[in-house]
Amino acid sequence: MAQSAYCKTCRREVLPGSLCPFCGGKISGPHLIWRASRLPVADWSCWNAPLRLALPTLMLGAAALAAAEGGFGGWAAVRRLLQGETPRVLGLITAALLAAVFLLLLLQGRETLEITADKTGLCVRRLLARPSAVRLLARLRSPRLMERQEARLEYGLLVGEERLAWRDVRRVALWPEKGQALFYAPGWWLRLALPVTGEAWEELAPLMREKLGRRKDVALPPALRQPKSSAKAARAPRPDRSLTPPEDDALLREIAAMNAELEAAEPPEP
Repeated sequence: MAQSAYCKTCRREVLPGSLCPFCGGKISGPHLIWRASRLPVADWSCWNAPLRLALPTLMLGAAALAAAEGGFGGWAAVRRLLQGETPRVLGLITAALLAAVFLLLLLQGRETLEITADKTGLCVRRLLARPSAVRLLARLRSPRLMERQEARLEYGLLVGEERLAWRDVRRVALWPEKGQALFYAPGWWLRLALPVTGEAWEELAPLMREKLGRRKDVALPPALRQPKSSAKAARAPRPDRSLTPPEDDALLREIAAMNAELEAAEPPEP
């Protein structure tokens, strides 16, 4: 992981500065950036994306069918439904769904994740180093995307991008055995599953503590929470010391004047 900046003209990551070293154009502010390669068919988060919608929909349809049978025919109708061909049909539909997802993920091929984090939030770009018509169709993208020069970045063809602002995050979970950080927005919906190595974590963790560590509406692991003492100190109003020195000086001058008057009023010793 390293500090980087983005040039919209060159469409590449460059070293932070005022101007792009390649084209001389303006560049964005500095941000953290790291990359990771993954095979979608072997990644659980790629399976999670379609199945968390398809499987609950299938279960809801089966429950609605059973409720309709029970409403019109009672428990006997539900028993006939369960003893008939309906469970086998639902099982075949589930198997066909899993096979279709497996085939689509297999055809997508290996991809590169380019992840950036800055003061506004997170951004994940999915890049294909070796794009093809089959891989794009498996990702529900048109093959004409290969003809667009603006979609060709330094590490491959841009086939997807997702942004998540810090203000929208409601829960963060860490999966150390998989080397991943999970971001939920809202708290029950997984938005991003980011691969985070040890080197990336060292720079990402302080940024997450700064942006999320003090928020009460975000569920965080203890490692990402700001210490309570520092949070209270940051929220406590600072005393205004602008009036203290003049008041102290005036008091000292008044005391000195009173002492001088007392000394002048005392009679001299014989």
